[in-house]
Amino acid sequence: MNSFLLRVNEIVNRLLGPHASWFTELHREEKGRVALFLLVIITIYVVALIAIVQWLRGRNGGAGWMGRFWRVIRIVALASAAAGTGCIVYGYAIEPYWPEITHLQLSTTKLAAGSKALRIVQISDLHCDGKPRLEPRLPELIAHEHPDLIVYTGDSADRNSGVGQFRDLIAQLQRIAPLYAVQGNWDLNGHIEHDPFASTQLLPLRNQSVTLDLDNRRLWIGGVAMWDEPLVATYCPRTAFCVLLEHSPDWAEDVRDTGVDLYLAGHTHGGQVALPWYGALATSSRFGKRYERGLYRVGNMWLYVNRGIGMNTLPFRFLSRPEITVFDITPASSQVSHR
Repeated sequence: MNSFLLRVNEIVNRLLGPHASWFTELHREEKGRVALFLLVIITIYVVALIAIVQWLRGRNGGAGWMGRFWRVIRIVALASAAAGTGCIVYGYAIEPYWPEITHLQLSTTKLAAGSKALRIVQISDLHCDGKPRLEPRLPELIAHEHPDLIVYTGDSADRNSGVGQFRDLIAQLQRIAPLYAVQGNWDLNGHIEHDPFASTQLLPLRNQSVTLDLDNRRLWIGGVAMWDEPLVATYCPRTAFCVLLEHSPDWAEDVRDTGVDLYLAGHTHGGQVALPWYGALATSSRFGKRYERGLYRVGNMWLYVNRGIGMNTLPFRFLSRPEITVFDITPASSQVSHR
């Protein structure tokens, strides 16, 4: 298995060059799942190609049970290849442009009874590459939600051509509501020449925090850059609703008892490519599939893993639509609800 994964690593590196880090950084189990998935897809298309060639040559597979068996295999392979091609077209041309707005309501005793709900909008993983996808639509979609503030959980640009696109979007979002952000691995790993946050009025939080008073609703926001230990979480005041921004969910279990109420992350893309009933093939998280997408209860803390907006290296999304998450933080003790 190890030699097989090493060979797959070599092939991916040759095909994708510097953009192959997404695969090389996966955990061993995730590499195995992705490699097996790719092997199955390649096998289906090879068999389908052989079937097409034989059909063009007028060969039907011969007589007897072997001939019948081969004809069934060809039909299954052709049908699977046709369905797979449809999925590829959908994943490339439709789903990346089809955002989902997720509404969640969380209650807390840290807001005074009768006070207005606090609305937070989260976006993540823009991965701007210079090609407009959802970036032109995001300001209008977010403004329509009338947020009290917007938070962004990292991974801004994949290429130098996407830096200006990211900066333009940030400027538009800051005109809607106060905006706070943290840096993801793509913001820090040197794949692009310029810091995407430079020349903007947005300073990412790096083990830093701010305390806001929004119409007598006290809110603490801490931020941690990718790979930094979240020391700031230990300074969360017990009297304020505490939100921790981190690119990855990997620190969630370490800060569960610090007083943080809501941990917001991205990074996993919800798998970006997911399978029916199984979900994400890979998340690039040390927890694997445990926190692959959505809302989780971790101790006394809520964790939300946003699926992100853009795409990492491969320009496909399948069963993992781009996501804008809207949180309504309300007083009292009502249960979490979706709407």
